[in-house]
Amino acid sequence: MDKEVNYVEGVRSIVSEFLELDGELVNAKDDFSSLGLDSLDWIEIIMAVEEKYEIEIPDEEGERMTSAFAIAEFVEKAKQQK
Repeated sequence: MDKEVNYVEGVRSIVSEFLELDGELVNAKDDFSSLGLDSLDWIEIIMAVEEKYEIEIPDEEGERMTSAFAIAEFVEKAKQQK
């Protein structure tokens, strides 16, 4: 399976758990604000992703990530650089 797909699914899973929704109900490209998430929610999701994938997402980068797909793209790039 493609690594990007794994990261997308992994991040989407974190978002789904955070929202307490079935993973199938969250599209990876859904904007977080359209899901009813505020900036504090985003921070918690970013922290969960950092912990899961053992990476650090700079605050400036995290502020620009508004979907699970955007976070997954960052994770993939970060993991490739390790």
